[in-house]
Amino acid sequence: MKKILGASAMLCALLLVGAGCAPATDDYSATDGDTNDGSDVLDNGGGTVVKDDSALTGSFADCPSATELATFTSTDASVVEGGPFDTTSFTFAKAKWEGNKLNVFISNKEYAASKFGGLDSPVKGADKGTGVLQLVFSNGAEKADVAPYNPAAGYGQSHWVTAEMLVPVGPTGTDALLSMSSGSAVVAALDGSKVCGTFSMTGNNSAATGAFVATF
Repeated sequence: MKKILGASAMLCALLLVGAGCAPATDDYSATDGDTNDGSDVLDNGGGTVVKDDSALTGSFADCPSATELATFTSTDASVVEGGPFDTTSFTFAKAKWEGNKLNVFISNKEYAASKFGGLDSPVKGADKGTGVLQLVFSNGAEKADVAPYNPAAGYGQSHWVTAEMLVPVGPTGTDALLSMSSGSAVVAALDGSKVCGTFSMTGNNSAATGAFVATF
């Protein structure tokens, strides 16, 4: 187990046994220097062992200025039925972890992150033209991290990305798999509250380009 001692914890360790040391307020900002590894660390305050919450990798200075769906085309039957979609309206983005997979949801309506991943699609019963582009970043058995992702990598492989379009088709909504096979998507920066990146991918019947600045 990795432990990084904050200044106050180090001071306490140097005191004689029984001398006492009043704990400082926990700030839970400790990191062991390894990004996003979930190791146990000692926080920089009162000596509480917490999980490393410093998932930050990359630089947010490299983030795009805003979320956008610059281009989107698809001949998938469900996408066609659920559209048409005004790409300029896709300005909202949320992110959510599913195990080690990072899901980014780019939508033309604002949703709470809790609306995604449940039994009910967020677009269930919505008007046509309402949609959510979902990007799924996976990294084999490891947690998704800052890197370029390849839609052609394949299931279970490192740095694989897939794309779906959530559309208001049918009584519960439909998740249309876009089957992207070329191009890339990039996670440029990531921490516990935000993730950003860009994407440009094509497949047999779909293509999408854009950028995201998503909050968890």
